[in-house]
Amino acid sequence: MRHVMLVVAIALSAAIALPSAQGTTASKDPIVGNWAGTYDGDDTGKFTMSISRDAAKKLGGTLQATSDDGGDFAATFKSIVVDGSKVTMTYDSPGDGGVVTLDATLDGATLKGTWKSVDGSGNFTSAKQ
Repeated sequence: MRHVMLVVAIALSAAIALPSAQGTTASKDPIVGNWAGTYDGDDTGKFTMSISRDAAKKLGGTLQATSDDGGDFAATFKSIVVDGSKVTMTYDSPGDGGVVTLDATLDGATLKGTWKSVDGSGNFTSAKQ
């Protein structure tokens, strides 16, 4: 009976510790996840981003935006670089073939900064979903 109780106690301890370990891993990679926000400047609208890591731990993801004037576009990030709280993301502009650069600051569940392309520039802010 003691052995059964010991096994149950160990199993319960492992089950309680597992979510804590998973939460720690997620908090170490705060850029990974789904984001939603708005942008302004030479154009205005809403966007969503999905950021993940592949098997080699390289960041990647997609962006989908809807302009307030009704235009939609989707892009795949060419690069995502995180240096402390500074995040730099790039993707090919769907309209002109140029590169769009997002320079941002990550503060908990908020990511905000500036965007720049050959056609214009502006600001953006987003929240982790």
